[in-house]
Amino acid sequence: MSLARRVAVAGSPSEARTRSWWQSLVSQPWLTIAVVALIFRILIALPAIPHVLRFFIPPDSFEYDQLGWNLAQGHGFSEASSPPFAPDVRRTPIYPLLLAALYLVGHHPASAVAVNLLLGVATCVLTVMLGNRIGGPSVGFIAGLLIATDETSAAYSLVLMTETLFTVLVLVSALKLARYLMAGQISDVIVAALCIGVAFLTRPIGLFLPIIVGPAIWWLRRTSARRASLLAAGAFILVGMLFPAGWTARNYFVAGLAQPTSLIAINGYYYRAAPLQARTQGISVNDEQSALSTAPGIQASRTGEENSAELRTMEQRAIQIILSNPVSYAEINALGTARMLGPDRDILARLSAAERMSTTPPSSVAEFITTTTRHGPETTGVVLGVEVAQLVALYSLAVIGILIGWHDESRRAPIALLVMLIFYFLVISGPEAYPRFRVPMMPFVCILAALGAQACGRYLAARSILAETDPGARREQA
Repeated sequence: MSLARRVAVAGSPSEARTRSWWQSLVSQPWLTIAVVALIFRILIALPAIPHVLRFFIPPDSFEYDQLGWNLAQGHGFSEASSPPFAPDVRRTPIYPLLLAALYLVGHHPASAVAVNLLLGVATCVLTVMLGNRIGGPSVGFIAGLLIATDETSAAYSLVLMTETLFTVLVLVSALKLARYLMAGQISDVIVAALCIGVAFLTRPIGLFLPIIVGPAIWWLRRTSARRASLLAAGAFILVGMLFPAGWTARNYFVAGLAQPTSLIAINGYYYRAAPLQARTQGISVNDEQSALSTAPGIQASRTGEENSAELRTMEQRAIQIILSNPVSYAEINALGTARMLGPDRDILARLSAAERMSTTPPSSVAEFITTTTRHGPETTGVVLGVEVAQLVALYSLAVIGILIGWHDESRRAPIALLVMLIFYFLVISGPEAYPRFRVPMMPFVCILAALGAQACGRYLAARSILAETDPGARREQA
């Protein structure tokens, strides 16, 4: 009797009960995962709840908070804390608008933390839905469970940062694109493009997604509907790029900056070119950043007022530095990717800091870090060890999931989409990448890992049944 036949006919009462339990659990997977995700995030948040500043990551959280509060008070899109409220060209508007809506009833950052937590739960539910579409209910449930208990994703869904909202938007887009790749509905492509456009307005790292994903849409469906897929790809690029183009026009109108965000120049200069220069000169990155901030033509500090002419100078110098030594840049980019894929040593420590936080913003980033990272080394070591083990298991299973899924023609296109999105975030994050930069790609890693886990589970079940039904196999295993 073949192995497949033995698997099909086997079924002891205990196995039947196991199947019944599993089927009942995955019959409403989104609800189960939502509850698990909510409880897990509340447990992480508990130590920080009395002290709202623990949910702030400097300087970004303070900037978003100020933008939201200024919008709520009618001062416009500005980071200034007093008149004149100069227009901001660094941040994109969606997350500050969300904060502004919450702050209409008063400046209560805790309400933003609560909304972020719910967005984190929504991320897990959307992961279930996408996993279910690609691999079935079991894959959806496993993927949802993995993302619900991912420490870094859970922790960053609690802080005043854009990652969680951005991830929700990218997930909705991926869900619609997966549906298009499997069913061919052009309306799904339009909705996906709209979500990607809004995602850029949430977090600028999504700037190039339309021009990367668009051609992939054509490539992945070119054999079944060449003309329709070409039309879908063009629509995705056009609709998706309308949002960066519109915000660029706004920045040019209010500040003479013909870029979607000044962070392109700032990050390129201080967080891409500076580490490269520091590596080639054998000095610290901080020293090189200080030297670059006082270079001719750069009058403002890294956190000072931004001038369009200076930003252009910074961008040009960054490009020159990077192009002058592309090999070393590739090396530090690889180091950034490795750091991004590793455990986060800071976020859980900040959320669980023992000292009582001040109710006013710290005077410096250094002060904030000092007062929020004092923690018990034993607890940190245990948590770090758990996260390392979790990440190793996830990445290993994800590789298996890619290999298994690639041989299934019906899954190949959506799996290729997930791999492409993961690769995009790995490449675009650059040398300055930190573990929080991987938050938007973790749902896709978890779906691939769920496919791998399902394949491993089936293999082990088949081996177990073979051992029970074939005495010869049992003796061979012994």
